[in-house]
Amino acid sequence: MTLQDKLAANKAIIKFLKDKDWKNPVAVTLTFKQRRAFPSEGGFFVQPLTLTEAEQTVRRFRRILDKKIFGNAAYRYRKRCQFFGAFEGHPGSNLHYHCVIDRPNRVEPFQFEMMIRDSWLRCNVWGNVQIHIERNSDNGWLHYCAKLRGKSDYARDIDWSNAHFA
Repeated sequence: MTLQDKLAANKAIIKFLKDKDWKNPVAVTLTFKQRRAFPSEGGFFVQPLTLTEAEQTVRRFRRILDKKIFGNAAYRYRKRCQFFGAFEGHPGSNLHYHCVIDRPNRVEPFQFEMMIRDSWLRCNVWGNVQIHIERNSDNGWLHYCAKLRGKSDYARDIDWSNAHFA
């Protein structure tokens, strides 16, 4: 992907995101454990984080969060929060995840923040305790999530597999 292709994709993604109806957008940064150790015969085996495992961790986070908010309707009727995110950094070296989650009106801001924290901490295999949450984000956060800098492969680092739009 050339720089011009990346710039065109970035512009199209930002336009697409701005056209969505974000009622109560919350800006979230989730961090990952970059590696984990397992006991083995000769000591410990260290497994580094991969992008696939990071995507699976975000998917698990979303399922837990949607279940907390919508109960069984999250599974029965596929009710979900509007969500967009992107990976930044490199696996094994400060990989983290920036996302926008649209808070439902019926959930209080503080309660929603606690739901996000609890849901992420339940992803105990790769989810790290460092979480940054900003209530009432604006279009600037959408720009930040979709930025070019910090993404090794722009097309891959935009996380369409976990995105959901109302």
